[in-house]
Amino acid sequence: MQIFNDIRFRKSIEENLNKIPEKSKADFSKIKKLFPLNQIYILGGFVRDSILQVLYNYRFPLNDLDILIDDKTFGYKIKNFPRESLSRFGGLKFKYGNFSIDVFGMENIFFLKDNPKLEKNLENVLKGCDISTSALAYNLEKERFYGCNASKDIFNREVNLTNHNYLEIGPSISRLILHADKMNFKIGEKGGNYIKKNYSEKIDKEILDYLKYKKVEHLFPLIKDKIVSIMK
Repeated sequence: MQIFNDIRFRKSIEENLNKIPEKSKADFSKIKKLFPLNQIYILGGFVRDSILQVLYNYRFPLNDLDILIDDKTFGYKIKNFPRESLSRFGGLKFKYGNFSIDVFGMENIFFLKDNPKLEKNLENVLKGCDISTSALAYNLEKERFYGCNASKDIFNREVNLTNHNYLEIGPSISRLILHADKMNFKIGEKGGNYIKKNYSEKIDKEILDYLKYKKVEHLFPLIKDKIVSIMK
């Protein structure tokens, strides 16, 4: 796991945290009072897009905040929250119009549940991210960034897939292509090889079902066109 500290990235993520809706700030403050800051990590897209603002002047809308709590008493401590805030995955979920916050503990991570021999730590959480550029975390107390090949791919402007044996083929291909298209990144060698090895026309239904679930089925032609160009 790579640990890096760049004042530009820190400033970007702090500015973006200050811009989240006022109601979400109140719930975020409750989380910060309930758990020590060194146990609180921001994961994934919020971190990545804050970095992209610095490197490439991208201004993607930040619609959600994923928070990981490294505390074995997580499940006990969140019982004081209203029932409507409890998610079906064992964590907390708050919605504020077009913005949401998801809070979960190590015990809630599916990748760790499905691989019980793995130690429950941040490094293995990041290894469980299917999209390489999303395998990022930011610790609130240390103000440091953690990545699992994410920074390398971001600087190379490419996207790859990780943990191939763990992935669902259709959704993973869809996410790979959509992430690359969103950031105007190329699909890296590992990502391209995954598509070549695993794609067949029977996967089209998986892809379409995933896109319908995400309510973006109109993007199916874009994904098919990219697959065709990679399979050549």
